[in-house]
Amino acid sequence: FSATGIVGASLPVALGYAYAFAMEKRDDVAVALTGDGGSNNGSFHETLNMAAAWRLPLLVVIENNDYAISVPAAAVTSPVSLADRAAAYGARGMQADGRDVEAVDRAMGGAFDHVRGGQGPCIVELACHRFRGHYEGDADTYRPREERERMKREGDPILLARERLIAEGVTAPELDAAQKSEADDIAGILAAVRGERQPDAAGALDHVFVQEVAR
Repeated sequence: FSATGIVGASLPVALGYAYAFAMEKRDDVAVALTGDGGSNNGSFHETLNMAAAWRLPLLVVIENNDYAISVPAAAVTSPVSLADRAAAYGARGMQADGRDVEAVDRAMGGAFDHVRGGQGPCIVELACHRFRGHYEGDADTYRPREERERMKREGDPILLARERLIAEGVTAPELDAAQKSEADDIAGILAAVRGERQPDAAGALDHVFVQEVAR
């Protein structure tokens, strides 16, 4: 896992993991998450080029919510599918409705099969919405309030999945109980993580520099 404020910076980190998995002949797959804005960064292209050239087990998931922070994607991205970029590297590109839980499950399953099969990297582009600002404190004034409200009504994956399950015969109380159970589990995990001791600052520079050995 990695978190950084630099757009697209998680891609080369995942590439490094994919390279390690290949060197160690493991069955693991490195998964890099980025957005439509991150897919325009140089790190995206460099990562895909190297992963494809060396047929590394890398899966790049693009959450395409049509906004690169505050900039509409249409203003800065050529009007083509982001998944279509995979062809330039000899990789596989796939698209799915990111609002549809089952569609995402099918797409990701196919992507993992492709990558684990030794066929090189794969890009999965998921069309979705972002209901809030890009970061905590983002007032999100660059989008009309009506647009955000429409996204919530039409594109919330949890609400859409709930409607589908109810139509298939699952009762609302059953879904409420399942949602509460999951929320309680997540709250417990969060409490455990927050209770962990912080790492010792004295080791911040460990494994960062190479000390020259005197000859």
